[in-house]
Amino acid sequence: MPKHALLATNYRAIPLFSELDASELDEILSFSILKEVERGARIFSEGDPYSGFFVVLGGAVKVFKETRDGKELILHLLRPLSLLAEVPLFEGGNYPANAEAMEKTELLYIDKNRFIECLDASPKLMRKMLVGLAKKVRVLSEQLENLTLHDVTSRLARFLVSEIAKAHREELAEPFLSLKLQWSVIAAQLGTARETLSRSLKRLQSSKIIKLNGHSLTVLDYQKLRELAQQ
Repeated sequence: MPKHALLATNYRAIPLFSELDASELDEILSFSILKEVERGARIFSEGDPYSGFFVVLGGAVKVFKETRDGKELILHLLRPLSLLAEVPLFEGGNYPANAEAMEKTELLYIDKNRFIECLDASPKLMRKMLVGLAKKVRVLSEQLENLTLHDVTSRLARFLVSEIAKAHREELAEPFLSLKLQWSVIAAQLGTARETLSRSLKRLQSSKIIKLNGHSLTVLDYQKLRELAQQ
């Protein structure tokens, strides 16, 4: 399988690339570099000179800042077909946060200067990128709406339903998940505190919607979980 196979067949799922045709994508891939990093590896640190952005092809990456007392403030959790560090490409400046692999991760690195040269050489390509950026803004607006309008239990239900769908277990009588992420990371992804997430988990357990054993989770009432996700 070609090293860029996942991206080549699914690139329209990435808003920035969604309007490109195959030849335009190939041009970008021609100067991209495939990188593999191990769990715990730092991809870049806050303040590092900006050299380019990444596409996550496999694994998971957390983007975070460190407080003065050494605690982590998780900003984003990125999975396959997510862009990493694309904002400074257009905004300028250094890398604005830290990025670390949460498991063995495959990345596609796209050099800033080569990418900008492509845009400068093709106004048509630049227009397509602008449309892609507009789509990204719409996605972020929908995420903000989700955080604003839905309580934590509803957001948690939406997260679990999404994870079950990704694992193709919707048809099981009692869908199950083995969550690899720390609860603190899941809490950050849902835009809440670890303690608030714990209360939501207890609420789902006391309602006999889920059964939890460490990071192993079984859904006892999938229909009810879906109803909560839609609230």
